[in-house]
Formats: sequence, structure tokens, C-alpha cells
Amino acid sequence: MFSVGRPVTGRSFFDRSKMVKKLVAFIDDGQDVMVKAPRRYGKTSLIKQAFKVSKKEHIYVDLRRERSLSSAAEKIVDRAYESAGMKGFAAGLKKSVVDLLGRAEKELSIDLGIVKGSVKLFEQSGEMGEEEQLAAALDNVFELAKELGVRFYIVFDEFQDIGRFGVSKDRVLDALRGTIQHHGESVSYYFLGSIETIMSEIFENRKSPFYNYCRRLTLEPFEIEEIKKDLIAAFRRKKIVFEDEGALEETLRKLCGHPANTMVVMQNLYYIALEKDIKSIGPKDLKRAYRDGYDEVLDLIEEYIGEIKARKHHHDVIYRLANSIPQELKGPALRQVFRGLENMGHITRTGRGEYRINDGYLIEYLREK
Repeated sequence: MFSVGRPVTGRSFFDRSKMVKKLVAFIDDGQDVMVKAPRRYGKTSLIKQAFKVSKKEHIYVDLRRERSLSSAAEKIVDRAYESAGMKGFAAGLKKSVVDLLGRAEKELSIDLGIVKGSVKLFEQSGEMGEEEQLAAALDNVFELAKELGVRFYIVFDEFQDIGRFGVSKDRVLDALRGTIQHHGESVSYYFLGSIETIMSEIFENRKSPFYNYCRRLTLEPFEIEEIKKDLIAAFRRKKIVFEDEGALEETLRKLCGHPANTMVVMQNLYYIALEKDIKSIGPKDLKRAYRDGYDEVLDLIEEYIGEIKARKHHHDVIYRLANSIPQELKGPALRQVFRGLENMGHITRTGRGEYRINDGYLIEYLREK
């Protein structure tokens, strides 16, 4: 009933109704959009659900999983041709250009000049910088979309990693911005990122090529009241009720609205109900599901702690934040540590000098230790 560890859509997708509606409106209007949120907050599920609701296909590229910008370029062009009705463009290109052009002539009702342009792009890849190849690939997809009379939607996940491929981030951003600003007629772009400070630098810093380029959304924690109603309804569909809805709300607040951890706990709760063959969930069941969830993510939390301890003062600062203890570090030094914890995705700035820890289980760990 509850999916964990992978992007979800449909009935497995919870909360976020307002955000989905807004994203669907942007998609329908052909707007380019940036979405930022901490790790494991459901950015990918959100974008997939929005495209599912809007009934539009999209080309998805996770930059954290790509080996190079050129591999991302190849994937985008390949997916674009697949959407146009011609599967295996990249594989066909490597096998035989002549056969590929023959297939294109039979399978696509487009000017073969565009297909030859795609071929030329990859044949000359060794003569181009990787950022140039990616920009050229996007231009090629734009020409293909115009020729077909359709709109392509391209999603870059973990976009803050755009500078990790041996080419400076500024060079890549300059190349991309100079290219995609002309694509509004036929291609829309979506940029997702989990390191909020870097995403802010890219899209909100006046010196960045992407400053004020597109609509910007921040994915917040689950709204407790909304997710509570969704969960009660989901269990009710399975003919299971909560004895004490206040205990459910208390559990959700302890989780701090963290999407992934909430789904882990709810999945555990459902399995407890099946195991005990009960139709009524009590506070003790909620406590067990919460604790089982903590045990499941403990390795990940300890990995976070290892990252934090590797940086000077970071553990002391986040420990004090979790336990509401006044900070000993002051001034610029404290602000630098806060920024480091933000870059790691563990805290979010909520106001002047105010921060929240994003993961309720991380808070739990820091309070227990």
C-alpha cells in the first residue's frame, strides 16, 4: 500500500495536492520550472505525478547517475526520437548510419536533414567540449520538436551536480542558458535539485546565467493535517481505522513531515496490522512502527553523522540545534557551519538566523546520543 525507496505516482502518491496542481498548470503552459528540496523529499515523485496528471510524456535525466555530459546528451536525443516513434536511435547510430537514415525515412515523417544533424552531432562529439555537445543535443531536440509540431519536456534531476563532469559549472551553465532560452516555442525544461543552497545560487543569484530564468518552487515537508487525512483515508480503504487519531498526528510531527521516513513508518504500520490481523490501530502499534522505521534508516543516519563529524564544528552545531541548546560558535564562523550543513542537505534556513533539521530521525539520533 505504501511504496518506499522509489518514485511513486497514483494512489501511492500522498500529500502535495497544491504543488501538483501548480506544476500541472506550469506544464500545460509550457513553463520552465526549478524545484528544490532536501534529499528523500519526493522531488522525483512530484514531477512524475504532475506529468501523469497532465498526461504528457517527459524525458528524464538524473545527472547523479550519468557518467558524463555527453552520455546525458545521447540519452536526451535517443529519448526524443523514441517519443517521435523511432526506438533505438543511439544504438542504430553506432551500428550503421546508412541503415539508421533508411529507418528514419520509413518511420518518421520529417525532414531527413534533422536526422543527419543528429548523426553529425555524435560523429563530431570528439571535437566538441562536453558542455557544447549537451547544448547542441538540446538544440537538435528543439529542431525535431518544431518539425514534428510537438512539445518535448526535459527533466534534469540533481541539477546541482551539473558541474561535476570535469567542466566548470559556470561554463556549462553559460552554454545551456545561451541555448535553451530560444526553445520556449517547443521544449520545456524542469530542474530538480537536493542541495538547496547550490540550486539557489544557480537560479536566484544575480550573477548566475540562470538568474530569474524560470518559475521556482521549494518542496516543503508534508503538511501534517493534509497527510494525516490522506493516511486515514488510505487505511480506511483497507478497512483499517485508527483508535486515536491524535497519536497518529503525534507520530507524524515527530517525523517532521519527512516524506520518505513517513512512508517507511506507514508501510511498517500496515504490515503490523496484517501480521496481527487487526482492523484497529492503537498507539502502541504506532510506536512500534515508528521505532521499526528508525531501525531501518539507522545505517543512513549514521552515514549522515559520519559526514557531519568529518567537518569541523558541524556536529556540535547540529547537536545543539537538535537539543535546543544555545550555540557556542558565533558570528561568521557559525554562519559558515550552518551553510555547510545546508549544503549537505541536513538543515534548511527558515528565517533570519533560524534553521530546522530536515530529518526527524536525525533529530532522534542526536537527542539519544
